[in-house]
Amino acid sequence: MENLYLVIIILCISLQHITKKIYNIKHNYGTFTFAFATVTVALIVYSIIALGNFRFNIGVAWYSLGFALSYSVAAVTSLFALKHGPLSLTSLITAFSLIIPTLYGLFALGEPLSITLVIGLILLILCLVLIQFESTDNKKITLKWVIYVTLAFLGNGICSTVQKVQQINFNGEYKNEFMVTAFLISAVILLIISLIIERKVFMKTLHHGFLWYGLCGFGNGMVNLLVMAISLSVAASVMFPVMSVGSITLTALVSVFAFKERLSPYQKLGVLSGLFSIVFLNM
Repeated sequence: MENLYLVIIILCISLQHITKKIYNIKHNYGTFTFAFATVTVALIVYSIIALGNFRFNIGVAWYSLGFALSYSVAAVTSLFALKHGPLSLTSLITAFSLIIPTLYGLFALGEPLSITLVIGLILLILCLVLIQFESTDNKKITLKWVIYVTLAFLGNGICSTVQKVQQINFNGEYKNEFMVTAFLISAVILLIISLIIERKVFMKTLHHGFLWYGLCGFGNGMVNLLVMAISLSVAASVMFPVMSVGSITLTALVSVFAFKERLSPYQKLGVLSGLFSIVFLNM
């Protein structure tokens, strides 16, 4: 059953990247509204399955707030990154966000520095250098893309770190309460921003983007549900490399064959280096 869950997780992670890219291609507006709609769908999916297993604890709310703020940043900036840059490289860089909770474990929790982590960091640096060399017919890497993908990277990484700290401090309890509250706070934040900045296209985005944010939100909700379902039965050193490498590989294939993105030989080598980096960082 765990293997089936991992396959579904990989499909759902890739689904989120792909649906965001498709929406950006079809509709060049409503970024904040799309993010709001996505987290709302994720909240509904998670709440339905977690129904009847919810115990409120005020202490969890602070962790949920931290998760919600970083999640909101990641949700919006990942959309902007996909608008200004290639799908394959954007999904690769955001996958590197796992290094943030890893570094937290090293410096805050006193976890040992392993040789595999050092190798992973070296491969990560190599990847970041190589992907800057574009082919002549590929979309140029711009400063805007770098800023957006960096913020998405930080947002995703902080989400994972807050989640890790919450689980440590509460001995693995209140998972559903933590996630549902976090999704709810994020939805409120993004709704307020959407109504202020995008009120003229708010309803238009909800109407035209229904299929894409519906699929994206469903994928997000399922990923969080299934990760928590197998977190105790599957070792993190196995689960995260499989999730990261699987989703990146699938997304890269879709970006090449469906979106006709063309990577230079250096960028292809960088993607390969990035895949190995993710494996070593999770060992």
